[in-house]
Amino acid sequence: MAHVYDKGKAAVIRFETAGRLADGSPLFDAEHVAFHVGGGGFGGDPGPKAEPLDPPAGRPPALSLAYRIPENQAALYRLSGDFNPLHLDPAFARRGGFERPILHGLCTYGYATRAIVHGLCAGTRPAFGNFRVRFAEVVYPARP
Repeated sequence: MAHVYDKGKAAVIRFETAGRLADGSPLFDAEHVAFHVGGGGFGGDPGPKAEPLDPPAGRPPALSLAYRIPENQAALYRLSGDFNPLHLDPAFARRGGFERPILHGLCTYGYATRAIVHGLCAGTRPAFGNFRVRFAEVVYPARP
């Protein structure tokens, strides 16, 4: 299922996908939302409001980890099909208002998932139920 929402200055594209094993049993369900700056203003449905993802009040984080993300990480993502110049080209990133190229959201998601699986689930996927995020800040790969 896919939906495109008009947020005025941007379009939000939302789609769902599922993976199943050969016997038909579920492997994963995923929802992906992309924010396309400059793609809005077409008069379409503005869509639902984003649900707040606030941490529980009065509880410390269950886990706090820091990873150094190599500066060449974006180049590796380019090899898997990410051709967005925002992730590699410093001049393009500056035109977008960033001090330098930013990390791909999917890569950020991967690092966060890895931290949860290894930090809270003893490195095993069966202990990992589901994971939902809302990207609210920019991640910059580390400089050497």
